[in-house]
Amino acid sequence: MAHRDEAVVIAGYYGNRNWGDEASLTSLLQVIPPAQAHVLSSDPEWTHAVYGAHAVPHRSLSAVRRALKESRVLLLGGGSLLQDTTSLRSLIYYLTLIRLAKRQQRKVLLVAQGIGPLRRPMSRWLTKHALKETLITVRDPASAVLLKEIGIRQPIQQFADITWALKVDEEAVEKILNLGSSPERPLIGLAPRAWSGMPVQNAFASLSVSLIKEGFTPVLVPMQETQDRPLCEQIAQAAQAESGQPVLVTPPMRHPYEVVTLFRSFQWVLAIRLHAMIFGAKAGVPVIGVPYDPKVQALCDTLKIPVSTVENLFSAWQRNRMQQESLIARLKESITPLEESANRCLSWVVREIGQS
Repeated sequence: MAHRDEAVVIAGYYGNRNWGDEASLTSLLQVIPPAQAHVLSSDPEWTHAVYGAHAVPHRSLSAVRRALKESRVLLLGGGSLLQDTTSLRSLIYYLTLIRLAKRQQRKVLLVAQGIGPLRRPMSRWLTKHALKETLITVRDPASAVLLKEIGIRQPIQQFADITWALKVDEEAVEKILNLGSSPERPLIGLAPRAWSGMPVQNAFASLSVSLIKEGFTPVLVPMQETQDRPLCEQIAQAAQAESGQPVLVTPPMRHPYEVVTLFRSFQWVLAIRLHAMIFGAKAGVPVIGVPYDPKVQALCDTLKIPVSTVENLFSAWQRNRMQQESLIARLKESITPLEESANRCLSWVVREIGQS
């Protein structure tokens, strides 16, 4: 157990096997020793086993209060935590954490947050009052604009998503997933997610069949186990029934390192999930994105990657497949400043923790 003057409470959407959020936590634990971290998690046993940090059940008010009492900083790490699209309850949970920390006179840091949407007037009011005298960094300009709109007056710094700073510990990757590819049938990674109004299942099944006809093996990647795995399995089943060829779904991963390593196996990544696009770009793989949300559109614009509707992914890939090398070169130019910005964010975290 870390001493009170060393410990940090890290809050986020952890323990749910959402690999974007888990990668954000991994990036933070590159600069915060796990022995000094109290990670709030929906699955504390899993989180402790994976990261070696002290894990706290996030719904236990007594356990959270105890962790704050034993720490000097509350850190909200990565992701889009302050929004009311998922539910108002989620927003209130994180704002309550901030208020609890401030009552105990703990320093509060928002790290590379994607803020919003905040659709309800009450959400905006609650967020404005909870974030007074909070040190805030965001991951995109729209988040800074929204905070200013709701009345936040303190300085707001912008950095890149901290998963850009993730460094894969090669020794920690015990196995590289063998997905049975051969040079004759290269792999294309597909990262779907259900989204209201989008025919995701039918579109990705049709995409998979079309890719098989072109000589590729589609690999469906559940970027969040609970939400995406059933969808991926349904897509694979439908595509395999139509094509008579295997459509792979990656087995459950154990660590973000394995997920990032997996993306190095792909020739292309066609994705709805934001962090599938980031992992593909980090792996030097050309990406085509479906900008279902402003944060995804912003990433596609930054990376200068092709975009498509979910129904037209195959035709978008056909239009761009002969430009693979130029797309890779463009990605390499685009990600360098993002990686540098994410590392500056982690340096800011270390500095602010040290000054608390």
